[in-house]
Amino acid sequence: MLTADGPMFDTSTRKPDYQLLTAVGILVPLGLVMVYSASFVDAFIQHENQLYYTLRQLAGLILGTVGLLVAQRIDYRFWRTYSVHLIGAALLLLLVVLVLPSDLTVVNGAKSWIRIGFFSMQPSEFAKLAMIVYFADWLSRRGEKLDNVSYGLIPFAVMLGIVCGLVMLEGDLGTTIVMIVIAGIVYFTAGANLLHIAGAGVVSAGAFWAMIKIAPFRAGRIAAW
Repeated sequence: MLTADGPMFDTSTRKPDYQLLTAVGILVPLGLVMVYSASFVDAFIQHENQLYYTLRQLAGLILGTVGLLVAQRIDYRFWRTYSVHLIGAALLLLLVVLVLPSDLTVVNGAKSWIRIGFFSMQPSEFAKLAMIVYFADWLSRRGEKLDNVSYGLIPFAVMLGIVCGLVMLEGDLGTTIVMIVIAGIVYFTAGANLLHIAGAGVVSAGAFWAMIKIAPFRAGRIAAW
């Protein structure tokens, strides 16, 4: 399979990012320990197996490792070619969640899942990855023009607002905050004006405060964190 710029798979001899792999290698086992520590009582009560949730997490880890090994061999230009397709698919899935019946989408009070038979997925998780790829491509094409508010910050904020707005309609404040932070990091890494980032941060903080005031139950969730 070919991209617009060449083969899909990177056949170069570049070495992996060992620092990143080391960080992942440390965080993943810690995550498994935390999952076990937080769930073994409920797992035993509900499933008579203390490792029930830990084993499910481990299965996800194995699949994720396979995905990592495959993804690291894919030329980054492949993702750039399909960045618009990815964000489009993410937006479509987020819309699908909103129109499906609640019995297929609601988990723990948030309408954020698609569950049909044995298949289940959380579109907002896919949207995180799609957003990173899309914004990385979008920002790289603007280069020095990022200093222009109307060419950089405003369209960036509009697109981020659309994605986060759909997630907020699902009632998932936590994921919305994570998305805003991720987008901010990508924007900063692209070399954006620090004053623009600071201004956007103030606006985001104000919007966050307003969302809590509009729906006081969110303050309880934050206190629970």
